[in-house]
Amino acid sequence: MSAFGGKADIRLIEATSAFDPKRTYSVPFDHLVSAGAGSPRPPRCRHDMLIQPQEANLVTYNVGLCRMVNGNLDAPYEGASIEAVNIPDALLKAKKWAASVEVADNSWLQILLGGRCVRSLKPGSF
Repeated sequence: MSAFGGKADIRLIEATSAFDPKRTYSVPFDHLVSAGAGSPRPPRCRHDMLIQPQEANLVTYNVGLCRMVNGNLDAPYEGASIEAVNIPDALLKAKKWAASVEVADNSWLQILLGGRCVRSLKPGSF
């Protein structure tokens, strides 16, 4: 189905390359027409896709400093929420956050996503 309620339009448009006028290629018609009212235009080239903002991909992680009690990590005595694109990005931001607060001896740094721990760093490793 197309955005206009009918069958999907699968026509191809012939276009010429700006770099080589003798070379032509086919572009699906629906790629050239917006998917619906108010939708953003598709990127014009691969470079445009690579530099698009990633705010839509941000996820909220909870970070906390915890102490080990009887072999288990206790509830965090200090915590914050950070937004990151992925776990490595969250790890960098969590380390930066831990450097900005007062860290007690033998504290562990935990990064949680949806209540589950995705990373735990031993004392001295952050």
